Amino acid sequence: MFRPKNVLDTVNTAICFENRCGNKHVKGQFDGICLFKKPCTSSDWAVSNRAYLGHTDSVEDIQWSPTEPTVFISVSSDHSIRVWDVRAPISSGSMLTVPEAHPADINVASWNKLQALNLLTGGDDGTLRIWDLRLVHSCYSGKKSNYGSVPAYTHLFDYHKKPITSVEWHPNDAGVFVATCEDDQATFWDISLEQSEQELKQSNESSSNHEADEEDLGIPVQLLFVHGGQTELKEAHWHPQVPGLVFTTALNGYNVFRTCNI
Repeated sequence: MFRPKNVLDTVNTAICFENRCGNKHVKGQFDGICLFKKPCTSSDWAVSNRAYLGHTDSVEDIQWSPTEPTVFISVSSDHSIRVWDVRAPISSGSMLTVPEAHPADINVASWNKLQALNLLTGGDDGTLRIWDLRLVHSCYSGKKSNYGSVPAYTHLFDYHKKPITSVEWHPNDAGVFVATCEDDQATFWDISLEQSEQELKQSNESSSNHEADEEDLGIPVQLLFVHGGQTELKEAHWHPQVPGLVFTTALNGYNVFRTCNI
């Protein structure tokens, strides 16, 4: 059994194991530092001499790249997203930095395993943002940053009004994800669904009673399902072997269910 030494020397706020070998991981700390670790003996862990510095506040979540075994991202209470490569020299810092990815603390992130260019984040502002890493690279890499000129995210959902507590992409459908929020809702989304302006116009014209449509009610067309009934909902995960089956955990227990439309 591995017994890491000095694990209480600071507050550890995030951890993520690399999926391929399963024996190395990165942990994030309250002081904003990310540390790379791997086992060196049967009872100890080797800490890399590289401390990944850059965040100015607590690291809230870490995700390894689904395609690059040396690349990971970190999100922080300093509102930023940083992309790191463990092969890079210490002096180079993060490969990419999105300085104000959210207007508040970024709590969670999920890297799409089926579409590795898509990164999903959720923050204290209640918004869900999907980032195209190609746009992130074009906007924030190099000496001449295009920060602020073109948003690097492709989708922004502000349905929730309280902090997001977890997000996770569907393991079998590249466009579907689940999110949980402090408003005690678990929401299911499909970003492949879009409603054209013409369809929206026709929908409005066909409403004989002039009732508010979903857009007027603030319900995005991409929102598939809302699950409620739990208190202080904290986390949701897809079952890795049963498509569409979801586990959610909260203060008053956990639910296991499958929606009819996923």
